Amino acid sequence: MRGDGINGEANTSMITNDSMDRSEENFFESNAEVILMGDRQLTDNFRLGFNVGGNFMYQRSETLGVGVGNMVDKGNWMLNAANLLRTGSEDGYKRAMNSVFGSVQMAWKEYLSLDLTARNDWSSTLPSGNNSFFYPSANLSFVVSDFLRSIDKPLPSWVTFAKARLSAAQVGKDTSPYQLYNTYSFKFDNGVLTPTKDNVKMNDQLKPEIATSYEAGLDMKFLNNRLGFDFTYYYSKTKNQIMKVPAAAPWSGGQWVNAGMVTNQGVELMLYSTLVETKDFAFDLNVNMAHNVSKVKELAPEENVNYMFFNGDGNFPVKVGTRAGHKLGEIYATSLYKRNENGDIIVNENGLPMTVTNESEYVNKPIGNIQPKLTMSVSPTFTYKGITLSALFDMKFGGDIFSYSEMLATGNGLAKRTLNRGEENNYMMVFPGVTESGEVNTKQVSASEYYGALQAEDFIYDASFIKLKELSIGYSFPSSMLKKTPVNSLNVSFVARNLCYLMKHTPGTSPEGGYDTTMFSQAIDYASLPFTRTFGISINLGF
Repeated sequence: MRGDGINGEANTSMITNDSMDRSEENFFESNAEVILMGDRQLTDNFRLGFNVGGNFMYQRSETLGVGVGNMVDKGNWMLNAANLLRTGSEDGYKRAMNSVFGSVQMAWKEYLSLDLTARNDWSSTLPSGNNSFFYPSANLSFVVSDFLRSIDKPLPSWVTFAKARLSAAQVGKDTSPYQLYNTYSFKFDNGVLTPTKDNVKMNDQLKPEIATSYEAGLDMKFLNNRLGFDFTYYYSKTKNQIMKVPAAAPWSGGQWVNAGMVTNQGVELMLYSTLVETKDFAFDLNVNMAHNVSKVKELAPEENVNYMFFNGDGNFPVKVGTRAGHKLGEIYATSLYKRNENGDIIVNENGLPMTVTNESEYVNKPIGNIQPKLTMSVSPTFTYKGITLSALFDMKFGGDIFSYSEMLATGNGLAKRTLNRGEENNYMMVFPGVTESGEVNTKQVSASEYYGALQAEDFIYDASFIKLKELSIGYSFPSSMLKKTPVNSLNVSFVARNLCYLMKHTPGTSPEGGYDTTMFSQAIDYASLPFTRTFGISINLGF
């Protein structure tokens, strides 16, 4: 067989050791939906709306991967120009969901309204006895100010608007395809067909997850809408969560179970105001505040599971997870300082700290938690004769973050804290602590040993921050200047985003951390890039 003539290959004796891999993924989804809607004013005071319908969803996913080796030549990158099938895999799933749903909207004189919804799903991913799940909702709103005006008993003149609302809702959720039964399959591995089996124990008794939430709110406006607030209190709980928990051998990957109860409870407050308003000048100030606590009431006590870790990088010196009865998002160091009853670090005969690496111990001594006590945003806006200056400040108070970036920099002598290297003592330092007998440690170690012995708990920081997220200045041209043009309105603005942190506690890195959206990532600053500062011009035209 002749080669391509580029590299001089002339026959199959000159087969290369090059290899190539190719994969493709196809996803298909179809939805068929039928909805019947209606809206009638039944009387002068009562209006009724409704809709009923059904949805039929079908998904199909296909993945195909192949790896070949011993390519005939370097200029022929095709699967059939290889002499070895190294790997081959084909995977995918089919999934279907049938649903029926309906809702009713009722309004009395437009100040009292009640919305009711109901939905039932049948999922192909759950066992036949548990694959049907029903979840309803109800929302009640009452415009108090309109009601009192309708009975000639209006609120004080300084109260412009008042509305109360209540809601209760449930949401059901199924699982991913093929979590019910263990299967046996085959794969190619270096050209050899080998059998494979799951290392996760499936569960043919899985039930749907059900989340139940309750909410109450109050919306009020004063002084002809110059001042107002919107307050919300909410509580939710999720039961029968489908999760993977540890299992006995041979199930090294764990087992799927329905377990756990997680609650979310919090308040949200939005304040909006026009503090100053004259003929040419206005000053508006909007503030949003939120406080949320996510707590794990229980995990899987019947499986003797009282704590769990979220998926993450096993090479990191911390884990992120939760314990039954505690807040979600705890940070655990996989190596802790060994301490005595007084909390002093115990050092060994070499002058270096002793550590505790037993999981049963460090899981009960979390070094932090990602949940903040308060999140806020503040947006002031100044307007003067068509010129508008506005800003947006993002704020977070409380919560912790582990800086792996700082830990690595310290271990390599690059962090600011390593400026102290014991120069005055011939580059020798003493680790603070006591010996096992209780005496104060005096054993000297090198600066490299000292900083290399620091543990993850030394790199936990307060994740609070105040950030100037956006600043803009713009001008709205008066209509008199646009009379002879086809343009009815014109606004030009200069906008800058992600300008700076006005307050933070992390050592030169972002306190927002997170290299993705997972719970594990939110707890860690690891080589994260700073937010990009951007500048731009915005032009809005109206015709």
